[in-house]
Amino acid sequence: MIAREKIIERSAAEFFEANKAIAGFDNPTRSTYTSVRELVENALDAAEKGGFLPDIEVKIELMSAEEIGELMGIADYQIAEDASSEFIRLTVRDNGIGIRHSDIPKLFGRVLTGSNYGERQSRGRFGLGAKMVLIYSQSTIRVPFEIKSRLALSKKKVNDYTSHYKLFIDIVKNAPEIVEEKRYTGKSKHQLKTHGTEVSVCFAGTWSRSKRYIYEYFEEMAVITPYASFTIYTPDDPETPIIHNRTVEVIPPPPIEMPLHPIGTDINQLKSEISRTKAKTMKEFLKTHFQRIGDKTALEVLRISKISPSKNPIKLDEMELRRLIHEGFTKVKFYPPDGKCLSPLGHENLEAGLRDVYKPEFTCSESRPPSSYSGHAFQVEVAIGYGGENLSPPY
Repeated sequence: MIAREKIIERSAAEFFEANKAIAGFDNPTRSTYTSVRELVENALDAAEKGGFLPDIEVKIELMSAEEIGELMGIADYQIAEDASSEFIRLTVRDNGIGIRHSDIPKLFGRVLTGSNYGERQSRGRFGLGAKMVLIYSQSTIRVPFEIKSRLALSKKKVNDYTSHYKLFIDIVKNAPEIVEEKRYTGKSKHQLKTHGTEVSVCFAGTWSRSKRYIYEYFEEMAVITPYASFTIYTPDDPETPIIHNRTVEVIPPPPIEMPLHPIGTDINQLKSEISRTKAKTMKEFLKTHFQRIGDKTALEVLRISKISPSKNPIKLDEMELRRLIHEGFTKVKFYPPDGKCLSPLGHENLEAGLRDVYKPEFTCSESRPPSSYSGHAFQVEVAIGYGGENLSPPY
């Protein structure tokens, strides 16, 4: 008799915990680099969303033997000279919009939960970045992820308290496991001076092997985000930070959420749009849920797809869905996507970053018009520098 197989359902957090490599956490060296990158790019997004020129402070510390001994319960712990990994504390502070007190557990403690879902440009999209850093931390040291945040109520006004959480992710439930929750007001030493978020995480990594890539990363970020300033404290010289000052005082315009572009849209995306629509006719549905479709274009798409303009979209059958995607959306010529959902750097910013970091004799840049892939707008920008004295990285 063949034994009956046991069917097991896994949470999203369990999947990514078991497959950390697909998110860049496959070994201590890469995990150290990826942790820095994920938290820094979260910080940049937070500042840019509020229209604030980003001021990012990063502190990378090697935990002392005393700290490690306390975690291990070993009074006289000694760090081996040939240790394959190091215990690292990473802290990233931004001047972004901050996070509502009640939203912090969801945003940091539940995988695939985030504020970047939608048709607009952002560095993070799937609600993975900071959560993967925490999952990796839990798998190596298991020290709570610490978050402090003070909300920006407007450009000039901030919340009167700082939220403070310490938490884990419950891997099985894919839910936050809160260790500590506090609010600091007034002149408390824990009160953040202005709006923004500070996160701190401890994990086993390798600073000695990853530092080259981390230094290069910040150099490259200084090129492509010349409107941001970075202050980086590292174990190589804890008292003297590496500073990349901003070279321009204008932040790119924030992206605006836009509908999908019909080129490259697939059947799953179409079904998803139909499930959310309030439109009662196909003509209205196409005009509302897809950019670059007006009255004339909608009628042409529906004519080619052999679908009545007055048909309710929720009543489309499977053949009509296929015709709309493979006939209507492929045979009609659409204008390129609207670039308002993107936030291009532009020629001046691209070249300013190159000049500041590499000091070339000559710079040149070019930007292509927006295009569409799988219904999403994208834009290619490129810049080159030639010559100059600073021909090799300073690190």
